[in-house]
Order: sequence, then C-alpha cells, then structure tokens
Amino acid sequence: MKKYIFIHGKNASLSRYELQCVFGKHMAVQTDLFSVLEGELTVDQALMDSLGGTIKICEVFDRDPVDVILNEARNEKILFGLSQYGGHERLSDILQGIKKKLKNHGRNARFLNNNYANITSGQLNKSFVLDKGIDLIRCFSKGKEYWGKTIVFQDIDAYSKRDYDKPRRDMKVGMMPPKLAQMMINFARPVPPLTPGPLQGENSDSGFGYAGTTIYDPFCGLGTTLMEGALRGNPVMGSDIKGRLVHSTLENLTWLQKEFQIPTTDNRQPITCFQHDATQPFPEKKFPKNLVVVTEGYLGPPLLRYPNQQQQKDIFDLLHVINFKFFLGLSQIIPKGNRLVMTFPFFRMKEEKVFYPEKYLREYEKAGFTIENDLRSLLYERENQVVGREVLIFDRV
Repeated sequence: MKKYIFIHGKNASLSRYELQCVFGKHMAVQTDLFSVLEGELTVDQALMDSLGGTIKICEVFDRDPVDVILNEARNEKILFGLSQYGGHERLSDILQGIKKKLKNHGRNARFLNNNYANITSGQLNKSFVLDKGIDLIRCFSKGKEYWGKTIVFQDIDAYSKRDYDKPRRDMKVGMMPPKLAQMMINFARPVPPLTPGPLQGENSDSGFGYAGTTIYDPFCGLGTTLMEGALRGNPVMGSDIKGRLVHSTLENLTWLQKEFQIPTTDNRQPITCFQHDATQPFPEKKFPKNLVVVTEGYLGPPLLRYPNQQQQKDIFDLLHVINFKFFLGLSQIIPKGNRLVMTFPFFRMKEEKVFYPEKYLREYEKAGFTIENDLRSLLYERENQVVGREVLIFDRV
C-alpha cells in the first residue's frame, strides 16, 4: 500500500483538520509537522492546489536514499534538496554524509539547502529542482523514521497573484487569505464537481445544472471565498449588504476566470452574486437544494490597539445581535447534514487571547446547529495583528 507524507503549513491545527476532512480513512499518522496517508490516492498538482494547509506532498520509499538519488539523477552533476521534520541528527551532517556517499559512487553533487535549513516552496519553485534533480524529506514520529521524495509542492506565486493582483482590494473590508479560504472550504466538505481524483464523491444536483455542492458566502466582501470555490470547480454564490462589494466580488471573479482559465459548463457561469442583508430572511427561491456556507462573518470595527474590557464586550455584543439573526435565517436554507464554516474574532496581545463568548455560540446551536470542532482549536492569527480569527464548523441538524 502506498504511503504519502503531507508537510503542514505554519498553522498545524488547521492543516491537520483540513486533511482529516478531505481524506478521513486514509489518515495513518498526524503530528504538528506532517501527516502520513495510506492508500491509492491521485496525488498531482490539482490536489496540491486545492489544499491551503499543505506545503508539499511526498511519496514514501523504503530504499537507501542515496540509491534513490542516483536512480532519479537527470544530470551528471546531481542536484538535491533535503528537509528534516523531527529527529535529533543535524541536517548539516546528513547532507554532507549523502554528498560524501555520492562522491564514493563517482558522482559530484550539490545540495540546495541554504545555511543547512529545510527547503521552502519558494526554493523549489525557483530552482526547478524537481526537473533537474530530487527533493527528499526525512520525518520522525514515535520512534519511526520515514523517507520520501517530493512529488508536488505549493504554488506560492499563484496564491500571491490571487491575493495581491486581483483588481479589487480593500484593507478596510478585511483580507481573507486565499489559503485560509481554501481550508475552510475543505472543512465544509462540499461534494466536488465531476472531476477525477481523491476529492471525488457522490455528485448531486446543485439546482443550477452543475454537478457538485454550491458554496455560498453571505458576507462575500471582495469574493476571496468564492474565488477559491470557483477555482476548484464548484458552483458559487455570494451576497453582501453593500452593493459596491457585490460589484467588487463579480469583478474579481471575472478576473479570476480569465487569469486562471476556470472551465465552465454549457457556456454558463456557475456564479451568482446579489445584494442582501444577512440579518434578514434569506430568499429561499434563490438557493439550490444542496449547498454549504463558508464565510468570514463581520469581525467588528478595525482596531489599531488592544481593546479594553468594555470595548471587547461592546464589540462582542454588537456581533451577537447580527449573528443571532443570521443563524436563524440561515437555518432555513442549509440542508440538514450540511455545514456552515465561519470565522469569529478573538483579541490578542502577546500571550493573552480573549475569545468570542461561548454563551453566544451555544445560542446559535438552538437555531438547529451543532458545533463540530473543539472550541479554541482552530485559530488563525498573524504577527502584530490585534484581531485573530477562530474558525468554527457548524453541522445543520
């Protein structure tokens, strides 16, 4: 049985949970640094591009790594990279040892590692090492050692393009990172369109003539979630209280379709976007029979400094008024068994974190939802930012 190692991104909890949602029974080992999956999986760039929390995917081998390098060598002078996750041996010693063994085989070699650090996706992209040589990994978990060779890796240029080059950007609206949007979509477990691969599942009618679950964002803002949903081929819907943001979303989606050559079905665009106040009843006739909701809810006013206790209470109380009405309305359009994935704000200063009150979250469950993940377990935060995001997964029951 084949084994693959998925190297996690910076946020281990989000990365692990994403893989659990996508692969389920294939999970064999999970650590903070990597996951080991077993089974017949279609591992290609399309899969890699759909996982926001994975840096690279490697195929496990059980041979001497020097033999693997010699077998994979494409040029007389061998180019290789090596990254180590766990273990106590110095990476510099391993690299020099491999280089010496290759020399004993009569082959000159050069390793890609700068300052004996692990290989980044950026280095893989710029060096073309997978075309010229080989990139290896060495991982440790509970006394077991795994060696693997990199098959695919994260396309950081594509993420950067979608994040920074789209025509409509607005720092005041909030900037949902594309990788986080991807992970949240995978948390929602939407049925994919009619495409082969490990994400394949039972396809269902979206109500618009497209196979796959519709991904709906009722606080669409600038459309990041819809862009990532459309990129994977699912039908997408969005709405926002502000008409200008609806237009910005549509403009960004039109740009995405041209720049990333998103396929369409029957020459129709699987995209719907309209103006709507999410605290008001949802127009049920607009919605397909099968949808999931993935959204960044309102996080409160922009903050430049840590709010005091009264300010924290005022913000959370304001958000609760909005969110309570939102959940009541949403319960009418999400089918039972489907998911709502949503971010809630928390305030952070150094090691201190103040989270959205649990008592409010439990009130939303009364509208017909249950919280699937552990509270405070899926956090996304950036250095020097006052407001972080907590991701919560609600099952419609």
